[in-house]
Amino acid sequence: MSLLQRIKQHLLPPSSRSFHAFETNANSEMHQLRLENASLMQQLAYMSDQLTQITEQVNQIQAEHAYEQQRDMMLFWAEYQKPSESPIAAKKRFFRSLPKAKGNLQLLQDNQIKLFKEFDSICRNNGIIYWAGSGTLLGAYLYEDIIPWDDDIDVFMTRSQIAQLQELLESDCTYRITTLWDWYVPCKQIRFCLQDTNNPAFIDLFPLDLTNSDPEYAWNRVLEERASFVKDIRNEFQGTEWESIPYLPTTHPITKNIERLYREHVASLHDDINYVSSFEDATGLTRGIENIDELHSTGPYPINDWIPTQDMKYRDFSVMACSAWNTYLTRHYGNYFKIPKDINSHEHVANDYLNSEAVQNSMHRYLGK
Repeated sequence: MSLLQRIKQHLLPPSSRSFHAFETNANSEMHQLRLENASLMQQLAYMSDQLTQITEQVNQIQAEHAYEQQRDMMLFWAEYQKPSESPIAAKKRFFRSLPKAKGNLQLLQDNQIKLFKEFDSICRNNGIIYWAGSGTLLGAYLYEDIIPWDDDIDVFMTRSQIAQLQELLESDCTYRITTLWDWYVPCKQIRFCLQDTNNPAFIDLFPLDLTNSDPEYAWNRVLEERASFVKDIRNEFQGTEWESIPYLPTTHPITKNIERLYREHVASLHDDINYVSSFEDATGLTRGIENIDELHSTGPYPINDWIPTQDMKYRDFSVMACSAWNTYLTRHYGNYFKIPKDINSHEHVANDYLNSEAVQNSMHRYLGK
């Protein structure tokens, strides 16, 4: 190739023939891509149809299985129920006949229940109101005892009455109230427990506030503020020592900032909700934003659903419950006569810890064994 031809090749525009050859090649490649894309779209449409069919089949199988379960349960209850017995009485008899806990769980439950009985006595003797909640209330109604696989006690109290209980126990030699900020949930754990730190028995105290605002509005407004509080906790304390010490004692320096953030959100609530100090002035109750979230919302809590309280048998004593206990349990659990699916998920106290000699000795000593 001559020098002149090489210069033309590099510096001059391509000839019409060269350009058309390039254009033809590009069009050919574009056509091939379109064909491949069309093929992929056909495959995707086919897979989507297949997925829809599989989903419909799974839904049909689940519906048939649910129907079979419902039918079998109807037949079971029809056989189980005695001629002179109501359906509810038969179901209570069934649940109360289930095997009790054994071993370490039984020992822990016995300690929890003794502590609960003493807690109840302190409250009644000092005019303090509480309400059994969650699985504790369900246990009182269905079993007249702790649920066989449960290992904790949950109660609600108004914030002012928690403060009254704390004041009573300031110099007590037997009992104490502990507070921790829990990173995992997050929430503020408030617990009634023994001074003996080797004994793992405790009662969770969940604070409620009295309001004379519309109960439904107040309930929803608190849920909204709770979500905002949790979001701000995650944003502000991510990567701090709170993550490495997930159960942070309130004496830790970081808790000053947690409490500051908490007060800011409480102040926001006070702008919208009118809180009161007495049951007589209240139209309803709201959960504190430091409480653990509910899987299913149990509110709102109109005051007439909670005051006066109702006593329920719990092993060898009675516990306080809200008067609208059925509404509460239905919102919390749905059909609470079903055997739950989380029987094996209750472990607030690790079994390895329960096995330690110091803990075993403490629990036996507390029971007088």
